[in-house]
Amino acid sequence: MKIITAITLSIMLFAPVQAAFAQDLKAEIAEAMATVEKVKSGELEGDKAYESLLKTESKLNKAVKENPDAWKAFDTRARVKMTYGQYAGAVRDFQAAVDAYRRSPPKFPDPAVAFSVSDKAEVQYERLGYLDPAIDSLQDGQKLLKELVVEIERIRGGKSGAAWDTLEGTIRDARERINRALLTAFLEHPSRKDEAVKAFDHAIEVLPDDYQVRMKFGELLVRESRATEAVEAYTFAMTLKPDAVRPHCRLGGVHRILMNGKLRLEDSKGAKSHFKLALESYDTCLEANPQNVDILLNVVTMCREIENSGKAGLYQGKLDKIWGN
Repeated sequence: MKIITAITLSIMLFAPVQAAFAQDLKAEIAEAMATVEKVKSGELEGDKAYESLLKTESKLNKAVKENPDAWKAFDTRARVKMTYGQYAGAVRDFQAAVDAYRRSPPKFPDPAVAFSVSDKAEVQYERLGYLDPAIDSLQDGQKLLKELVVEIERIRGGKSGAAWDTLEGTIRDARERINRALLTAFLEHPSRKDEAVKAFDHAIEVLPDDYQVRMKFGELLVRESRATEAVEAYTFAMTLKPDAVRPHCRLGGVHRILMNGKLRLEDSKGAKSHFKLALESYDTCLEANPQNVDILLNVVTMCREIENSGKAGLYQGKLDKIWGN
């Protein structure tokens, strides 16, 4: 009985201390992020900015030492380090944030931790030039999101309301960001072809109506010499964003590839069919920007490839007018 009483008394005494620490940490994180924003906006500059960031980092060092499971403290320290160019340290802290979250998850899941992963990957690739580690980070981010969704659904138990809608929105934003970043990374990494295809299949499954995903998928298909499938990808992208010009420009290029393929096979009828489709797509691009020299050059070259001198002369005339010939 005395042991139970002692434990109860200990919990009663420790609980207020724990709550006070959590409140102090929350205030320190808010203050740290305010400092970061001041530096980014130019309100703090030069030595004053650097000194403020180091002072902020020092406070967060103490916070993570006192509570190594405080994932938000690690995440915030990573953002402070990013601001003054300590990128390798930022990567370590972003990973420490994710490790701390997994080691000691909060009672209520916080999908914001997924942004620690996406920002870590961005630093790895954009700042440090490490593409493979960035891809690995983003793949881990996908796993983390699955873990979060399972835990949220377990706690939710069919409930609805504004709080759950906010959670779903954060999950959706994180999923879009991680998937798009992963697709971009794979497009830069041709040697991981099989993983790239799986990543695109997954992205299309979870983001079926995402314009950017369809456009990036088209790029991958063109790179993998799957031009016919690329036509489908870009055509679908047009339905998602009817006013967008870029799908038409990309589609023109794909039909030109298919036209050349038919020419090599001496399939005159097939080549002319793709030439017509390519020209229609390119004309749509030129309606939006009549002085697009790159498109005009593509069209002139394409016309010459199919030996359509009349069309070649027409578009060459437009080029000459732009160049003042």
